[in-house]
Amino acid sequence: GFAVVEAQDGAEALNAIRSGSTFHVVVSDIVMPRLNGVELMNALASSHPDLPVILMSGYATAALKDLGIAPPCSMLIKPFPPDLLLAEVRRCLQLNPS
Repeated sequence: GFAVVEAQDGAEALNAIRSGSTFHVVVSDIVMPRLNGVELMNALASSHPDLPVILMSGYATAALKDLGIAPPCSMLIKPFPPDLLLAEVRRCLQLNPS
């Protein structure tokens, strides 16, 4: 029941969000070309501080650290069941109703 907008990478996602369309939550992979998920989250913290961001990764925390990416306090580790993603989206929407 959610409308989804896809982006090829973090830079495209940031441009879509800044385009003026309304977004209620962002679900992003951490490792992406051009602008990774952590960089996207940091950019959104400035321009859209109330927009919740859910980060996900297939890399273990140690592998992310080796890539120079500090893992967030909360992230989904791939693979995960669709129900877990839906639960997290719903939780974020309850915390930040728009």
